[in-house]
Amino acid sequence: MSHPCGELKEERALVEAIQRRDIAEVTRLLDDGVSPDGPSLDRPPLWYAVHADNLPATRALLAASANVHLRNIYGETVLYDAAYHSSLPVVQALVQAGADIHARSKTGRVIHHAAEAGRIDTVQWILNNHYFTINMSGAHGWTPLLYAALAGQSAMACFLLENGADPTIRSKPGGHSALHYAACSERNETGEWKDDATLVRDLIEYGADVNLPADARRPSFSGEKGEFQDEFVRISLRDI
Repeated sequence: MSHPCGELKEERALVEAIQRRDIAEVTRLLDDGVSPDGPSLDRPPLWYAVHADNLPATRALLAASANVHLRNIYGETVLYDAAYHSSLPVVQALVQAGADIHARSKTGRVIHHAAEAGRIDTVQWILNNHYFTINMSGAHGWTPLLYAALAGQSAMACFLLENGADPTIRSKPGGHSALHYAACSERNETGEWKDDATLVRDLIEYGADVNLPADARRPSFSGEKGEFQDEFVRISLRDI
């Protein structure tokens, strides 16, 4: 029977091999019987593999029957994390291994996390395979477009808009639209507009209402609703 301290040392060695992308050592440790789930660790080795976007290590862990259904303290699965941190092949490998793409975290689903990270290829694959609709609602009514707007992911937001995302959907509670969140993400540290406010412009072009008031101000943004509207009109009219 292995000593707990010895198991912890071996599991840490597995994580270190994953982080330095030493697939030969990862394979050797797994072949020697090191647990692919790392029960002595605070996070499973698979979590480290997806955060490093390490496809060979992910495949090796899956081949060793790593548990794809484990969740962290926030209710997030490894697939949910992969949607943000990893490229599409890692996401596909997890789904093929049985990870539940429909699993819900406390804040949203896989498509929301991918949109927040700007992973256009992952979101496109999800939509093409009809796993979710483009206006899929997450926590507080947030759609992929709302996540992309708050994160300042202009290319992702444009992709979503081009494929039918609704820019008029608002969060619950708060009543904030993608345009409200874009106004936050496209200001710099001093509160001034960035030179390239393409996200705001694109949202207006696709029908976002510049006169739509929110039910409440966003706590991290100092401007009043009227200031939002004045700036939206200015951005929409200027030649950028």
